Amino acid sequence: MTTSSTRPPGSSLPLPRVLFIGRDLAGGGAERVQLQLTQAIRKHVQVTVYYMTGEGPLATLIPPGVEVVYGRIGKRFSPAENLRSLLDLVRLARRSALLFGMQDTTPVYLSSVLGRVTRRPTVGWIHNTWSRKKAEVPRVHGLLVRLLYPLVDRFVAVSGGAARSLAAEVPGVGDRIEVVFNPIDRASLLEQAQTPIPPEHEAMFAGTTFIGIGRLETVKGFDVLIEAYSRLPAGDHNLVIVGDGSQAAELRTLAQRLGVADRVHFTGFVTNPYPYLHRADVFVLSSHFEGLPTVLVEALLLQKPAIATDCESGPREILDGGRHGWLVPVGRADDLHAAMQRYLENPEDLQTRAGMNQEAHDRFDPAVVAARFSEVFRSVMSRNARQRRSEDARAGSGVP
Repeated sequence: MTTSSTRPPGSSLPLPRVLFIGRDLAGGGAERVQLQLTQAIRKHVQVTVYYMTGEGPLATLIPPGVEVVYGRIGKRFSPAENLRSLLDLVRLARRSALLFGMQDTTPVYLSSVLGRVTRRPTVGWIHNTWSRKKAEVPRVHGLLVRLLYPLVDRFVAVSGGAARSLAAEVPGVGDRIEVVFNPIDRASLLEQAQTPIPPEHEAMFAGTTFIGIGRLETVKGFDVLIEAYSRLPAGDHNLVIVGDGSQAAELRTLAQRLGVADRVHFTGFVTNPYPYLHRADVFVLSSHFEGLPTVLVEALLLQKPAIATDCESGPREILDGGRHGWLVPVGRADDLHAAMQRYLENPEDLQTRAGMNQEAHDRFDPAVVAARFSEVFRSVMSRNARQRRSEDARAGSGVP
């Protein structure tokens, strides 16, 4: 393990230590922005990151100098391994000033329970629209969210839609939710986008290229995207899908059945998807719902024309109601096909909408986002310190 600097420049006071609790380092958008925040916020707090497992291809992207601890928590591990990991987590919590659940459900559950056990304040980071997410997870999560989320001192939601959904689904937490967009380092994004793609993938970008990026899971709607693309008349165009997931084989079969297997290209998982996004002509988001689709923001930062489903939540906020791209109804291949056809016939209309203005860009700037998180953390820590002093004073005086 390595440890980050403990003092701000020019100060003799140590930075407060925050324990970030995450699930793993799988290749999703949530995990990428967690790493971005970990890097950006180190000017404000000491960071220790605890991952429930050490699995995931994004481990190579952990910022240097960050203390990282890997546990063995989950059904795949033995009861003894789970217990040892939980005891390690309690020790890490006791030496921390605040506990930060970096992702919905289990990381937030752990933070809420540990906060009560160790009397530490807690913050939960909400990446999903819970009203839709709950249909994807085992029903026990519905009970756990209602039982444990109210124990969390403050939430940070990645979009207004995610915040409204949580407030509606979990009574009593509405006034504890802040909306802070995800951090995205544009300079790093542009640098990564210049990386050459493998020579064997060059042919994917012959002609006009539509691209979709994400986990190949039902929620991402890639089946709808392939269906919409298959209805385009044959021509000098392709569809590239970057990512992996449980639907990979099913989606390949769908492309074959619809007769477009020679024009729909699957790259599988890639650690750096940005050269593919940079080379494509149009980014297409086909999701049934989102929290905040980071890849849509990244497409705009790379000045890519974008077509997105008007799903819960995020796309409408990011595209400013259609000012920066086209919005289409969710789950309707006809409408998505019409938008793609419209681009082929008149690309300038969408191209002129590409990108975002400086004000919009600043909402995603890592330094701005880190400062917002720091404000939330310090507010919660200050409130917790006052409460603990009050409780200790009452206990010392014998007042019930």
